[in-house]
Parts: sequence; C-alpha cells; structure tokens
Amino acid sequence: MHVRAIVVGVLLIVGVLFAAAALVAVTFPFATFGDPMLERVTAVPAVSDAAPAPAATATLEPDIAYAISQRQQFGLRSDEAWVRSVAADPRSRMNLLDFLMLPEEEAEFSARTQSYETVAAAVDAYAAGHRDEFGGVWIDQERHTVVAAWTANAELHRLAILASIGAAGPLAARTVRYPEARLRALQDRMTGDRDWLAEIPAVMTMSSVDIMANTAELGISSANPAAAALILAHDGVPADMLRVTSDGRGSCWRRAARSRASSSP
Repeated sequence: MHVRAIVVGVLLIVGVLFAAAALVAVTFPFATFGDPMLERVTAVPAVSDAAPAPAATATLEPDIAYAISQRQQFGLRSDEAWVRSVAADPRSRMNLLDFLMLPEEEAEFSARTQSYETVAAAVDAYAAGHRDEFGGVWIDQERHTVVAAWTANAELHRLAILASIGAAGPLAARTVRYPEARLRALQDRMTGDRDWLAEIPAVMTMSSVDIMANTAELGISSANPAAAALILAHDGVPADMLRVTSDGRGSCWRRAARSRASSSP
C-alpha cells in the first residue's frame, strides 16, 4: 500500500466505485494487482452546518443529481437546497473536483486533504515496524477520517501514531483478522498459480486486495461450478480471506486456450 497513491486518489477518483469494494463509506481501497485521510480543519460554518437528508436524485436535473451524489461520496454538504444555492452562486467554480464548489468549500476540502496527508504518512511510517499486525489504511471521506486497521492492539497503535505526530489528528482504528502483508502474499501466490488454474480449468482475470473488506480477491473465467471451492482448497485459506468470483462461462479461458493452441508448434 502506497499512502501517497491514496492522496492523489482523493482528487482524481470521482464517480467512485470505493469502492467500491465491499465496503463502506466512500473511501479509496486500492488498486488491482497492487497497492492503496479525520479532519484537522477550521470549518466554515456556512459549509459544514448540519443539513437535512439529501433528496432522491432520480427526478433531478443531471448536473444537480451528479453534484449531490459526488458530494455525498466526498463528505460535503449534499442536500438539494444547498447544491442549488452553490450552483447559482457566481463565485462557484469547478477546480478541485468535477462539480461546482464554493471557495470556502475548496479551502475546507484542501485543508482536510492536507490533514489526511499528515496522518496517512505517519501511519505508513509507523506501520513499517508493525507489519505483522498492520491491516492497511484507507480514507473514509464521508466521515472525514483516516482509518488504520490492525489485527491486535488497534487503539494502542492509534495513540502511538498520534504521539508520533505530536498533535491530535483525524485517525480512527479498526480491528481486522488478517494483516495486509499476509493478504498481499496470498495475492502474489495466486498470481503465480496460472498454470495450476488452467487444470481446473480456469484463467485469472483479476487479482487484488480489498483492504477495507480485509480480504484478497481473485477473478476467474471458468465454466466449472466447483472452481471457487477448488481454489480455496488449493490455497488452504478460509473463505473470508479469499473471495473468488467467476464469470461462470469460461469464455476468457476458452480464448486463452485457443491462443495457446495456435501458438504451439
């Protein structure tokens, strides 16, 4: 997991997933085949006042509906009346994200992102010495917090990280079952099992680690209904550690088989 990738993802990944992955409030889990900020902000009252629940977006104009959905994902005020007032304000602009924001909202969002960077970097540095218990880190945008997961002593780790910063910060702790290092090792092992998969028969279509769900993921193309069970048995891991998803048709496997056949001497 590369924390810096998380920070970039905050500003670039719009219309998320979050995937998002099993999971949860909109956060930014982490890339397929590879790796993945609480709020230290001086809030602007007009921006952060409590607001009524957002209206259903099905009957709204597309730009208003889109702004509402994205604001919900990024933890910004998203009720219809507010979104319309922002759209009508001549000061509104589309700089940081791809929907209109007031300058005050941009300032709050930027300050929040800076606090995420500080805390996430501290988590990354601290976790380097505790890989056996570290379950990963992600950003819960809706709740304005960095979440660090641990297999044990979660609150003690949280306090130690804040102590390393020397100040209070937007950091929450969660207890999970598997350390990230173990999930990454399983992902690497699965990636190296392509030849064995062909015997099921199946072909791998994706491999990833869902940090927020605390599980490795494997996508396959196979017509064998027992493929997922065979893979779990082969890797010797419980079902909550590895989520196997099959297309159930084996179309990708058939294409791969034809390609291998045509390339054979």
